Amino acid sequence: MNLYKIEFTHYSQKDSKTGIFCLALAENDEKVYLFVDKEHNHDSWEEDTEFGKTYDLYDDDYNIIGTETPKERHIRLGGTMHDENYEVSDRYYGVTTVGWTLLKENVSPDNFQELIELEIVKVI
Repeated sequence: MNLYKIEFTHYSQKDSKTGIFCLALAENDEKVYLFVDKEHNHDSWEEDTEFGKTYDLYDDDYNIIGTETPKERHIRLGGTMHDENYEVSDRYYGVTTVGWTLLKENVSPDNFQELIELEIVKVI
């Protein structure tokens, strides 16, 4: 299992706020992606995939070297929070971006049992 920090940034008309949703134990980034998608209702991630939207991948010389789906992009970058090309628009009701950071690989859930019971760490 790996230990992740799941973070957010909320943008509104007048300001923004950044924080931590939770710490999570998960096997890999895809499991974290699925948890974030389910818990925070990022339905638009899958909508883009359903309509066949893809992103171009570039090398250091800006030559196209392939494509990726929105899901693949979010997993590679660690969520919309870490995507420098993600546009935050229509802040009237506020916009929240979510991301995750790998804190430590190959940890034992047994070491976090008390924090899991207190719901500080979630097991995904």
